[in-house]
Amino acid sequence: MRIGFNFHTSDKYISGVEYYSLGLLKALCQYEQNNTYVVFANAPALVEKYVGRYENLIINNLCGLNTRLRRIAWEHTVLPVILSREKIDLLHCPHYICPSWSLNIPYVVTIHDTIAIDNPQMCKVANAVYYNIFLRRTINKANGIIVPSRYTANSIRERFKSAMPKIEIIYSGIDTIFRHEPGRLAAKAIKDKYNLPDKYILYVGNIEPKKNLTNLLKVYETLKKKGIKHKLVLAGQRNWKSQKLLDQIKSAHCDDVILTGYIEREDLPLVYAQADVFVFPSLVEGFGFGPLEAMRCGTPTAASNIGILQELGQETFSILNPENVEQMAESIWNLIANEKLRRRQIDNASAEVAKFNWQKCARQTVLFYKRVYGTYHNRKVTIC
Repeated sequence: MRIGFNFHTSDKYISGVEYYSLGLLKALCQYEQNNTYVVFANAPALVEKYVGRYENLIINNLCGLNTRLRRIAWEHTVLPVILSREKIDLLHCPHYICPSWSLNIPYVVTIHDTIAIDNPQMCKVANAVYYNIFLRRTINKANGIIVPSRYTANSIRERFKSAMPKIEIIYSGIDTIFRHEPGRLAAKAIKDKYNLPDKYILYVGNIEPKKNLTNLLKVYETLKKKGIKHKLVLAGQRNWKSQKLLDQIKSAHCDDVILTGYIEREDLPLVYAQADVFVFPSLVEGFGFGPLEAMRCGTPTAASNIGILQELGQETFSILNPENVEQMAESIWNLIANEKLRRRQIDNASAEVAKFNWQKCARQTVLFYKRVYGTYHNRKVTIC
């Protein structure tokens, strides 16, 4: 088959959805070499960096789509025509939205979460409006819907009963660069590069309201009163409404809070591996790469029981109540102080996160492509 893959990003500082798209695309090129993957990308350099070059990969350079308005207009007006011209058999849109119309080509879309519909206050106003309109249309228009967790599947089913037959749960993979033991010299170089202390509690992710970092700062202040010597490292790109958090740090004179900014993907494993605890107190998530990456690196993890984390086995991480500061502080304290708990979590998590691999994700995705393609064309024949 000739598979179209619609990849766009608005920022060079990529995160979860982009990592999913690029990780899956690379695995698809390696797994199913009989397919040709035609990528429509406004950031072709990112595709080449994270995916590489393959004989069955064609990258269409769409650098001109450098604003969100241009990209949206192109997706919903021009893209369906290009798909027909390029003789695309099926289009996969890995970032929530598919075109509003088609020229006899089935669409598969990955919907990572329904936050914009369920919790619009957690999004920029423009995002909330856009996704409330087009996500609903996509769920009706798409021929197949991939979701990364039962949590997201259930969220869609509750709101859109008609979508149930279209939904396929396929776990995302975790990159193989995330591993247990860092080399000593490389570890020191990363500490120097990002000004990391010897002992630290780590958060990795965007700096935005849904990540609940305001409460995390309160948790950290509670831990300091208990006598903890660790510093708090917040690693991630500053996103919308991040200024409130920065002002909070400044007003509280939190010299023990380190803001690293965006950390390059290749540096993340060593940042995870040297942390004593990884914390993820998010209020809402559809998947949650950070906790799984930390666990893969052998770092004890304390996180909200949301997204994919609800589907992990017992004692793989310490569960946080994101709205209860005292409970979060107690959980993190126990994870630092209790060596037996730490070892037990590391051992249990190692087995659990092994099931999140890109080869399995690619294999299941290709099977889903074939099923959607077959169903679409069989239905057309039946109707005729």
